[in-house]
Amino acid sequence: MRLLIIEDEAPAAAQIRSFAARYGLPAHDMHEVRSIKKGLTWFAENEMPALIFSDIELLDGNVFSLYEQVHITCPIIFLTAYDQFLLPAFQANGIGYLLKPFSYEQFAAALAKYDGLRASFAPAPTPEVAPPPAGLSAAVVEQLRAALHAPAASYRQRFPVRQPNNSFYLLPTDEVAFLQADEGVVF
Repeated sequence: MRLLIIEDEAPAAAQIRSFAARYGLPAHDMHEVRSIKKGLTWFAENEMPALIFSDIELLDGNVFSLYEQVHITCPIIFLTAYDQFLLPAFQANGIGYLLKPFSYEQFAAALAKYDGLRASFAPAPTPEVAPPPAGLSAAVVEQLRAALHAPAASYRQRFPVRQPNNSFYLLPTDEVAFLQADEGVVF
């Protein structure tokens, strides 16, 4: 999983690397840029990362100027000392906004959110189809498969019940304990 750290302060970048390693993220595919100019070069030469950890105020300007020039398609966890950029951060694919100094628990919670989002958008695994048991013909197997994939039978959800004044009301089926029929009349 390719990760990108956009951070101009070496101690802050080291903390992000340390927390990411503690969380179990692979360090071998973690990249770092320290300026908008280097960020533009990195995005021009590399594929989009799976996740970006981003500071906001860099030495050569505000990181949103980078995000205006590069179409970002991955989530971003913002790690900054400034609280006034919350709305622009979430408009720029932000899924987390941590104020410095942040704890490992806050960092891990942001990554857990990323993991949850990634899992919810992952394609569903395709079930493996087992070979038919010995002795069953292909026609029987096909009938069984068709029966398994047939739409479920639909049943009534309510019954009309006549009241003494000849009006009706709808009785939900989950309120019916039993029905009794006597000479064509159902009770």
